[in-house]
Amino acid sequence: MVNPFLDSFLKDANNRYNIDRDSMSHGDWMCANTKLMGKPFSFKRYPFQKAIADDMHDNMDVIKPSQVGLALDLNTPVPTPNGWSTMGALQVGDTVYDEKGQPCRVEYVSPVYTDHPCFAVTFDTGETIVADANHRWYVEWQGGSGVMRTEDMVGGDYWIPNDVDPDSPAFQDGDPFQWNIESITPVETRPVRCISVSSESHLFLAGRGRIPTHNTEVQIRKALAILKRSPGISLIFTLPNEKMYKRISKARIQPLLDDRAFRNPDAAGTKQAMSLMKIGSSWLYVTGAAEADATSINADIVFNDEIDLTSQDMLALFNSRLQGSDLRINQRFSTPTYEGYGVHKGYSVSDQMHYLIKCQACGHHQDPVFTRDFIHIPGLPDHVQDLLDLEQQLLDEGVINLDGCHVKCEKCHKPLDLGDHDNREWVAKYPSRSSFARGYQVRPFSTERLDVRYIVTQLFRYKARDNMKGFCNTVLGEVDKNGENRLTEKALELCFQISSAVPPPQEGKAYWLGIDVGQVCNLVLGVGDSMAKFDIVRWDTCRADELEGLVAKLFQRYRIVGGGIDRHPYTPTADRIRDMTNGIIMPMEYRGTKEVAEAKDATGAVSHLQINRTLVLDYISNAIKKGHVSFTGYTNQKALIIEHFRDMVRDVPEEGEAVWRKLNGKDHYFHASAFMMGAMCYHGVQLANQDYQHVGLGFDNLDAFGFESNTILPGYQPMGGDLFGGEWRANRNGKIITRHRG
Repeated sequence: MVNPFLDSFLKDANNRYNIDRDSMSHGDWMCANTKLMGKPFSFKRYPFQKAIADDMHDNMDVIKPSQVGLALDLNTPVPTPNGWSTMGALQVGDTVYDEKGQPCRVEYVSPVYTDHPCFAVTFDTGETIVADANHRWYVEWQGGSGVMRTEDMVGGDYWIPNDVDPDSPAFQDGDPFQWNIESITPVETRPVRCISVSSESHLFLAGRGRIPTHNTEVQIRKALAILKRSPGISLIFTLPNEKMYKRISKARIQPLLDDRAFRNPDAAGTKQAMSLMKIGSSWLYVTGAAEADATSINADIVFNDEIDLTSQDMLALFNSRLQGSDLRINQRFSTPTYEGYGVHKGYSVSDQMHYLIKCQACGHHQDPVFTRDFIHIPGLPDHVQDLLDLEQQLLDEGVINLDGCHVKCEKCHKPLDLGDHDNREWVAKYPSRSSFARGYQVRPFSTERLDVRYIVTQLFRYKARDNMKGFCNTVLGEVDKNGENRLTEKALELCFQISSAVPPPQEGKAYWLGIDVGQVCNLVLGVGDSMAKFDIVRWDTCRADELEGLVAKLFQRYRIVGGGIDRHPYTPTADRIRDMTNGIIMPMEYRGTKEVAEAKDATGAVSHLQINRTLVLDYISNAIKKGHVSFTGYTNQKALIIEHFRDMVRDVPEEGEAVWRKLNGKDHYFHASAFMMGAMCYHGVQLANQDYQHVGLGFDNLDAFGFESNTILPGYQPMGGDLFGGEWRANRNGKIITRHRG
């Protein structure tokens, strides 16, 4: 006999209470209690994620490549500016429309897949699109929105919003406000393929109804599970900026709060804030790495997402909020950028977990990477030892064939079945470090869903854009080791001369001084006849309150004809150095697009110089790469100098100007060299602009150097002219120096 009261009670209990046991890991709990768009959540598609979700190490870094999306039927019509095309006919370089109806470029076309489970997605307009089970769609449902896979929408009530701009050529009169999905039914497997497009959202319009489809987060779900299972704690989830925080909170986190597992019965019907959410009796703070949040919120756990795009100073501030907790768990996730920076820096000192696969043929365990040892490409010439050197021309000329490429065992060279997860496991390279730091590196071959053909075609795409850094970071999930973006240790090593002792001053030579100012100041002294070739002969450090005395001693010993000092953060100090050296050492700030420009005060006098940061750092970097710089006088500072010059990377975005970006803030000798170079640029610009150059050199303050008031600095005694071939002259009161080009 059916008891409706018992059925009602059990149904209510099932909706209110989660399945939980002490023996459950967080990953197990997520699978038992949460859903992904109406279906039980599972790690089936990406089994390597389970260990990361379970891991509660208090100091963890996870390196991850970017994600990609999946396929549509070859016959699916796709609108283009030139009329209708199909998924089967599209080629790299073709133009399609994004979800707003704006033109975007096809950047990748996958091979044709013939074994993917397929579904027919039918809309209320009568149109049907056949997609594989894993194709992504941006959809809305009652109370939420987000990205869903085709098979996860079966049986649900979803619709796709119409955001096409009415002024776009892709817009048609009579377009619906939204496309309602009427049914999703399995169909016989058929040929499908996917494309990748250049739109920021990765959405493109497909079908006669121009329906937006998506070609594309376990740490978020993990964070919510921890909060639900651990009463009374708080977790901070940081993202690089406000824009990303709002997007992730709205599209990824808020929809999950509707899941029964995370729903608060006491707050039914209320909408939680984007930045502060109550999960059971615990709290989730989501932030765009804003300083105000970093100093006002205490936490037990901090998750940092995309840390390589986040200010490292802000990360340190957020992690300081753990000090009052007994848990003090900090886990960091990111696509990598540069060696020794961000997520790679943490991973490098961790136990370094690798997702190994056992070869079924020979039993060898390995972690496949994009090298000749693991990648088989038919026709690959022997001279291409590094796969990063592959060129599109080899494919165009039929030398290589991407249809037969695969991942192979590095020992027996038999094909590896990347989808055989029963023979895959995470293994630590340095198990002795496990108690201190945990690290996971996810590679494109951690899953069978990325084939070699995709990797190679992406390589060609990034090469065409001159963006190998982007390929290494987002596709391979590896740091950029390209010397074009960062000075290499080898290039720097070649600059160091055998003798590390400070050489004696050279009579008749002109010296240039560069000063980077901080609590500890770094000074470089160079000698040379041009910006193209010079030597740095001294490397000094001192406290800020010792700087004036050190500069005075250098002027007593060397014939310093010009120099630059960082105007910030201690502007008064920089101004005093300018005045005491009679304008020979000029305050400088990174500003403007010109190589060098004068900034004047209210009286019309030059108060400081503005130099183009990228240009002067480029000058130094290029001179080092070409072997036109020598380093002497480095004493015991060789390792420190290398560290300073390698702490800057030249970031070249796909759009916009190149910029040098600091990694860990230990770049002081590099900047000191840049200010020295700025002075050389300034003197060169002066001479190029006029035959006679007047430089204000008031000698009223020479007492600080111990010189007689009626003499020029000792280094400026007539010695046959300066490095420009002119001669130095002082007027009667010694306050104007006139320099004449010979």
